[in-house]
Amino acid sequence: MTRPRVPRRGLAAASILAGALAVHLVAAAPWRTVPLGLATLGGLALAFGLGRWHRDQRTIGGLAALVGALALAGGLALPLAHLAVPGRAAEVVLGVAGVACLALGVGPAHRGWEREFLAAGAGLVLLTVVLSGVLHDAGRTALLLGAVACVLAWDVGEQAVNLGEQVGNEASARRAAVVHPAATLGVGLVAVALARGVASLGVSGLSLPVLLALLAGGLLTAFALSH
Repeated sequence: MTRPRVPRRGLAAASILAGALAVHLVAAAPWRTVPLGLATLGGLALAFGLGRWHRDQRTIGGLAALVGALALAGGLALPLAHLAVPGRAAEVVLGVAGVACLALGVGPAHRGWEREFLAAGAGLVLLTVVLSGVLHDAGRTALLLGAVACVLAWDVGEQAVNLGEQVGNEASARRAAVVHPAATLGVGLVAVALARGVASLGVSGLSLPVLLALLAGGLLTAFALSH
């Protein structure tokens, strides 16, 4: 029996972890660790469970997906206790929702909707990065690295889907699974170094953290789309 071709497991996990890292880098709430931890573990469990479900391992897949969904729900609910600081609560909620969407994409929750979920997840995480820069100036380096991690999450997720469709999970594709994300990360780090160099010139009249984060995100997205 032919196994269904679902996103590559290792790259799927890397996408979720990169999205969570982006949020952790920029969110200012000191209590963000618990909801983000729940979101990360929940996203990994959900993606694992959905992958098993598609392979007709319904018992373990269903249980893992249920545990993951409950953990994600907890990650979304915890920030509601901090509505007295709505900006910081919004950052964490958007970030957790982004991680959840990434997990739904690389799971996948619905065959054929992988890329839509990935785009939504990356968009929510990038919105978290931008919101952090607008509300409390998360710091130039943190914003840039957050933007890089956001695009990396999207790009790695896309690669997980593409390789899953083309070769499945059983065939060896180590080179493609490593080289492509590494190239994106390398370009991202170069963009961060360049942006830091521009900022050191002392340009005034611009909100540099937000502008540079958006610039880096746009450039990295263009690179990822072309590769």
